[in-house]
Amino acid sequence: MQTILIFIDGMGIGTNNEKINPYITAKTPFLDQLLGQHSFLTNKKMIKRSNCTLYPTDTTLEVAGIPQS
Repeated sequence: MQTILIFIDGMGIGTNNEKINPYITAKTPFLDQLLGQHSFLTNKKMIKRSNCTLYPTDTTLEVAGIPQS
């Protein structure tokens, strides 16, 4: 089994509000095709496809404030 982890700094799972989440209007055709949808939203669950899996994670680690890289 081969595994590739992709982390994109500054791009995370957020709310469906284009005023505070620039991903809503971002053009990401490769990720959309890979995941089967435009799907980095907080209301989404794990996405499992034949060639990839998206696991939503909480980067704050239960620490208050804005998540840091």
